[in-house]
Amino acid sequence: MKKNLLKFLPEIFLAVVILLILLPILKPGFFSIHDETHIVDVYEMFRSLSLGGFPPRFAPDFNFGLGHPYFNFYYHLPFYITTLFHFLGFSLTDSFKYMMGIAVIFAGVGFYFFSKNHFSSSASALGAAIYILSPYFAVDLYVRGGLGELAVFGSLPWCGYFIFKFVNNPGILKFVYLSISIYLLAISHNVLHIFTFPLLFGYGLTLILMNKEKVFKKILILTLGFLSGISLAGYYLFPALLEKQFISEYEQINLLDHFPFIKQLIIPNFGYGISHWGPGDDLSFNIGVFNLLSVLLIIILFKFLPKQKKILATFFLLVFIICIVLMNSRSYPFWNLNKTLRLFQFPWRMLLFTTFSTAFLAGLVFDYLPEKLKGLRKEYLFVFLFFAVVLTNIWYFKPSEHKTISDEKYLKLYFANRTTEGSGERKNLSPEYLNFAEDFIPPTKWQTKRLNDLPLNWVEASSAAKISYEKRDGFGYKVNIDTETDNDLVIYTTYFPGWSAKIDKNSAPVFPFSEYGIMRVPVEKGVHEIVVEFKNTTVRSLSNLLSVVTLIALILAFTAKKFKLI
Repeated sequence: MKKNLLKFLPEIFLAVVILLILLPILKPGFFSIHDETHIVDVYEMFRSLSLGGFPPRFAPDFNFGLGHPYFNFYYHLPFYITTLFHFLGFSLTDSFKYMMGIAVIFAGVGFYFFSKNHFSSSASALGAAIYILSPYFAVDLYVRGGLGELAVFGSLPWCGYFIFKFVNNPGILKFVYLSISIYLLAISHNVLHIFTFPLLFGYGLTLILMNKEKVFKKILILTLGFLSGISLAGYYLFPALLEKQFISEYEQINLLDHFPFIKQLIIPNFGYGISHWGPGDDLSFNIGVFNLLSVLLIIILFKFLPKQKKILATFFLLVFIICIVLMNSRSYPFWNLNKTLRLFQFPWRMLLFTTFSTAFLAGLVFDYLPEKLKGLRKEYLFVFLFFAVVLTNIWYFKPSEHKTISDEKYLKLYFANRTTEGSGERKNLSPEYLNFAEDFIPPTKWQTKRLNDLPLNWVEASSAAKISYEKRDGFGYKVNIDTETDNDLVIYTTYFPGWSAKIDKNSAPVFPFSEYGIMRVPVEKGVHEIVVEFKNTTVRSLSNLLSVVTLIALILAFTAKKFKLI
């Protein structure tokens, strides 16, 4: 019995570390984070899905209730998970916390299995512990509350795991698993794709070059695996890319304010404030003591490593160096090359990738170092290093404060007229909302001015007419109008491509109107029934079709292989 427990000691230690990290999440109540607006993202995803908006694109309650095509552009995965918890009856804050907890578990367990492709159990557990105990992981978890980046932390090692399995022994089932992992990463945090996809594809190429068998064929099937995952996420990725032209181009973030100084990357520190210009940030950019030690040791040991290990070490060292260079302010011209790169906003986000690369190097060092230090028992070294890593880093993993705050309070703060009571809509404007700028929501290109109060009527005519209407939450209106002259129906909902109208069951155009970027429907004189709905554009329809076809193909391939039909 004792021997069996010792056999699983690395896994037991890793499970304990995960539990220690989760303790503040398991505690009742909530805690302060920078990105508390993610709470309202949870609510809006819940609202959008509840109203039948799948794939979710339009958030009906932002912008003084005018709505916004928010989820046409904003990442989905963490909010799918939080929404599931909320559907099950958990509060918004508890749903948010549980998503965080899932990210921690998936990151730790995923990195362990990813590393197990290359290292022993003890080296893999140590690398996984360093991965989830790294200072930047704590920053994302208990300082920023960055759900998107946490989702990337959780999905990135699983992508690496399935890439290894697929490249080393290609097969239909492994192709399906790889596609799904790439899909989950693709809907985790869109602005990171410019680095996550090259990192993973580069890892796959490295494995192929190490093997040297059927190189061209394996590169081709790896590419197909990535394309399959991207196609599965096409319903989200392609509209986000092709329809961003309809969103105002403005920058809230000055990129130059967010390059960390070298000493900030090296010297251990931790804070709960914000990032700003200069070396005195109140936010930690510390790479981590054991992360940096792993880099130093791998450089020292490099010439002694076996050839295959040298190739892996070179790749992950190169990733680390590129990240360090891109976090230096001298790389500003690179970030300024195009608008897509500037959407990255914070160069210090590259710490996510230094964490990933250095945790892998830590496993590599641990697996090889005992071989060079004769007489040193590996299990003793493992226990010593594991405790050293935990004691050095666990103090980062605590929120600045715990607090009790209701969902109703968040709705009053961040929505004009939403409530947890009754129909979900209050008649009067929330006074607290007036202080909320909603500056995380870029306006459409047709909106140049923000409302300062709720509309008296959500639907009105530009000239005299008799009107009655049924507001179908954020996704449509049914209007009856009696007008003695040609008129314009004005609808206080944000205009965006996809809004369509039918007048007496005949298609009619919808136009943007006024500085508020709302909608106008021209109406001829007479009595009419008008239905206004938010539908898919051609881009969205084709993207949805691509995702559905890919999903069906993967299901058929999986079923056929699983039941030995092929």
